[in-house]
Amino acid sequence: MAFNPSKSYAVKAITVAVGYQFGTNGATVSLNSDAAGAPGAVLYQAAITDLPNLGTCCVTSMVKVKRKVNVTAGNQYWIVVKTGKKTADTGAGWNLNSIGAVGTFAVDFGDGWQVHNGQTAAYSVSGTRLR
Repeated sequence: MAFNPSKSYAVKAITVAVGYQFGTNGATVSLNSDAAGAPGAVLYQAAITDLPNLGTCCVTSMVKVKRKVNVTAGNQYWIVVKTGKKTADTGAGWNLNSIGAVGTFAVDFGDGWQVHNGQTAAYSVSGTRLR
């Protein structure tokens, strides 16, 4: 999911509404830079486990950002959820937001990022405003 912060922030937490379907119950959440309109370099990442079942309303997973990571107003960033070596068999999905917000999202099935516009998954990025 792409986002463009309106103010510059030190990121403190990333929350995603990702639901479990099958396999190992876990994934990796990352905050990525932008690379020509698609997810770029990983700025921060952490594992999430014990995901709620897919479609469960209003249950989220939060990653607390444990080192200094800043986002700059007007720049595009990405929240990426993916499997890793230990969670490669995970089947999971990202629940859509409940407010009808739409935006830019990307998918990668192993052959590079494909960027689309449309319904937006439920997520949030919180932090402390930089002065």
